Amino acid sequence: MTTVPVQAAIDPTPAAPAEPPPVAVAEPPPAPVELPAFARLESDLELLFPLRATIRRVGTQFESVEGEGAVEGDGRAVLLPTFAVEDGAGTAPRRVRVLCEAASHRLAMYVEAKDLVVTVRDEELMVAALPRPARRSERTPGIRLRPGAAIEVLRPGSKGFVRVRHQGAAIVAKGWVAARAIDVVHTGERLESNGRVNAQLLGAVRLLDRPGGRELARIGADADVRPWVERLGPRKGKFVLVRYEEDDIEAVGWVLRTDVRVRVGEVEREAGMLGVIGSAATSDGVRLQRGTPLFGLHTQAPIGVVTSDEAFRCVADCDTQTPVVRADACASAVDVRARAPR
Repeated sequence: MTTVPVQAAIDPTPAAPAEPPPVAVAEPPPAPVELPAFARLESDLELLFPLRATIRRVGTQFESVEGEGAVEGDGRAVLLPTFAVEDGAGTAPRRVRVLCEAASHRLAMYVEAKDLVVTVRDEELMVAALPRPARRSERTPGIRLRPGAAIEVLRPGSKGFVRVRHQGAAIVAKGWVAARAIDVVHTGERLESNGRVNAQLLGAVRLLDRPGGRELARIGADADVRPWVERLGPRKGKFVLVRYEEDDIEAVGWVLRTDVRVRVGEVEREAGMLGVIGSAATSDGVRLQRGTPLFGLHTQAPIGVVTSDEAFRCVADCDTQTPVVRADACASAVDVRARAPR
């Protein structure tokens, strides 16, 4: 019997080792982004952004000062107070970055200066005629325009002054202010009202800069609404000095004594506050958690933050971790990309 060599019964080609199964490699998470101060929940906005602006027209908004990500507004008139994050000085056309606060989020958008209320940057004294008095006290006749008071520039004057007009709830005032005082942003601090009132106007009156002098303003009154004033001392002839206040102004001047009736008692006053517009959230949208950063679509920069858990309308990439949602921004709607907070 023939014997087969052992070596011949073995395949001389060694078997290839089995390949290990592929290992799934997770994509690295996006690099953390340094959020600007306005997008941090812990930020003290009052402290960080001392300037304010008031939107008077819903115009075009932008993600960047260069004009990227433009969103056309509907052009309607509004009065929407905001924080001014950047005053836009030196930009052409001038664009101011404002903080649009809604019920569940805030966004920082650029708006054009022409869509903002013209005002005075700091408290400014308006006078009926130049020159302004060198020495002033709280009883110096004039219209003290508080920061944020809306004014209309009527015409330029001389030596750095312009003639302006202010119309309030019950007052119309015209006079001269320093041109350098006029701006579309203003300081947020205001002098508090002294709240001292002791008389009422009996009819529409002319407020004068001295007894029988030039007109500072006209204060309206009717049978139902008679403005309260503070009488500031004894009369001079037929006239008496009074102080009248609204949210935006303090007016000191002379009126006919027969137009004022002294009262005793307290007057109920209502306090104003910065407005907050409603949210664009819907019950069937994408729910975003408090602290979720919001990014621009054209600049890819953080431009806001979700301030309370809410559902937003989703417009793209709804099944991803970075959906595009629609959010309110100062009476307009803009699309932004949400990213889960780290």
